[in-house]
Amino acid sequence: MCTVSTFASSQSFIATMNRDERRLRLEGPLFCAETHCYPTDAHAGGTWCGINCYGLIFCLLNRYDAPLSSEATMISRGDIIPQALQCTTADEVSEFISSLDLARYNGFRLQVFSNTVCRQYDWDRTQQSTTEHEDPNQVFSSSSSLRSLSIPNEREQRYRAYRQQQNAAGIDTQTIGTIPSLHLHDPTVPPSDALFMVRRDTHTKSICQMAFSDGKAHLHYWPAQNGFDENRVERWSQALQVVNSPSVKSAKSGH
Repeated sequence: MCTVSTFASSQSFIATMNRDERRLRLEGPLFCAETHCYPTDAHAGGTWCGINCYGLIFCLLNRYDAPLSSEATMISRGDIIPQALQCTTADEVSEFISSLDLARYNGFRLQVFSNTVCRQYDWDRTQQSTTEHEDPNQVFSSSSSLRSLSIPNEREQRYRAYRQQQNAAGIDTQTIGTIPSLHLHDPTVPPSDALFMVRRDTHTKSICQMAFSDGKAHLHYWPAQNGFDENRVERWSQALQVVNSPSVKSAKSGH
């Protein structure tokens, strides 16, 4: 149960992600290496998002519209991004996805962003599909274990209205390290349906923002273990590596 939205300009690219989880499932500390960084799940050790200094951002959402398997041979979806962060180009990510034994994973949606590629990989336990987003400034994706189709659709409608209001007001910038109001508490929406979600057994566990700007990769992480505090933030920043790959530049057109 997560939500991701993007904002892109000539100066920066920003992806903001709410993570919704069971109240009793805790998050661990940030894992930060020289080349990549991601928040961690204290229960399983994996992650739901991450960024590397090669200019790649990853966000993973569960597919609640896909059948769920509890077989012992299944692999945690949280293991996907830590491996994908070793990739240096978008083409390497495609090769990595192709190498996965997808039958051992429950359904997921993996969003991959760079300054040249805005790509979505879907696995619904039957087939894998790939979608190229045409506009990196207008990407929105959400999942929900409750009303798995209608709630994400309603959230996307609110996102579109939010962006229209921004455009009408002439707002064409977003500050890195500041959470868009869309991702915070909205008193006009039932808490169980909101992006900043509150239910009896689950809630928005944290918010993570990943960005490229001024030749650097940035990650800002707001954990909400003991109540959400927008001023409590953990940060990581690293200079981007220059990777020259003609194949990446052509990836947006679908090869």
